[in-house]
Amino acid sequence: MDNAEIVLIGVTLGALAAWLGKAAIMRDYGMNYNGTPRAVKIGTVELKAMRGLDVPKIMQSSNVRAFLKAIRVLETGDGPNAYRMLNGGCLFTGFADHPVSTLTKARELCPLKKGETNRTTAAGAYQFVFASWKEAAMQMGLSDFTPGNQDSAAIGRISSRGALGYVASGDIDSAFDALPKEFDSLRRDGARERLRQEYKKAGGSFDA
Repeated sequence: MDNAEIVLIGVTLGALAAWLGKAAIMRDYGMNYNGTPRAVKIGTVELKAMRGLDVPKIMQSSNVRAFLKAIRVLETGDGPNAYRMLNGGCLFTGFADHPVSTLTKARELCPLKKGETNRTTAAGAYQFVFASWKEAAMQMGLSDFTPGNQDSAAIGRISSRGALGYVASGDIDSAFDALPKEFDSLRRDGARERLRQEYKKAGGSFDA
């Protein structure tokens, strides 16, 4: 066996080890090896993918924590009041429930400024609209809108789009492609690069 063959075998074994490592992460996060949830069709929302998630275990992943941080930065700036922020930049008080159930309520809590035409029901660090929050709360048994439950709901929504395995394994581009309909900030110009920058800044690692 010459040196070239030895090098080729080494490269092949290294690639196989990396693939097996990613496959193990996907398995742990309820995913197929290609990163899709076993029960979720591509391009759809599968609400049951939010059920039974071991959130404390999932939050042990530095990649998941970094990704959540990056989303918070893009959605609200992740300042000290991020978990209390309404669409429009106003703040709500109390975490008993999502504070905005209707557009009328949204305008009452955060009046329109000059040049603005409407408000959404988005609230919290991840700017959940009311319907998305209620879906997550029902599927995951979340009883209030506290910061910890907002984090849990973000994980649930990411899982419902088939992106949790991507996030955990550091495949941020695939996660980005799956999530624009969940997070408004990901539909803005330059969002992909900014997400990658904030994710890296927060300590996330990328899938080689």
